[in-house]
Amino acid sequence: MTSSFAIRLGKNIRAARTALGMTQGDLADQIGVSRQSVSFYESGKQWPQPLQADAIKRALGIDVPHSPDAVAVVRTHTLSPEAAKGVRFAALRMSETLTALLREANEADEHAEAAALAAAAIATMQTHAAQSRATLHTSPPRPRRGTATGRTGRHPAQTDDAPPAAHQA
Repeated sequence: MTSSFAIRLGKNIRAARTALGMTQGDLADQIGVSRQSVSFYESGKQWPQPLQADAIKRALGIDVPHSPDAVAVVRTHTLSPEAAKGVRFAALRMSETLTALLREANEADEHAEAAALAAAAIATMQTHAAQSRATLHTSPPRPRRGTATGRTGRHPAQTDDAPPAAHQA
């Protein structure tokens, strides 16, 4: 992809990085890419993606357009200072909007993951609760001391018409 715009951007990145005393590795860590990607940016072999362009701008304090096409359009047309300012402002707003949308998409993915984990946890808890209820309902109730069964030898469900329950010794 080596173009005069990419080479010029690469030289600007290298100059700003070295002026700040940073290595390619330092910059790579700050912007979330490999050292080799920084090397490609500086040599003009690769143009940074929009998120990395914004990160480079924050890390080095230089203007990094989001694509070489945007640079070419602005460079090949003669614009008045007001028009150029408007184009830069519009590009900045679009960049901020895209960055915000990407951030929201990442957060939505994180929320979806959290919701899926919560749903799995709820399903597991419901399964355990159902198993516990099944265990409780399958075992016969045990009479407590001092209840009707304990005093009369009859189960509370028995009526006077039914014979008393037989006790085994």
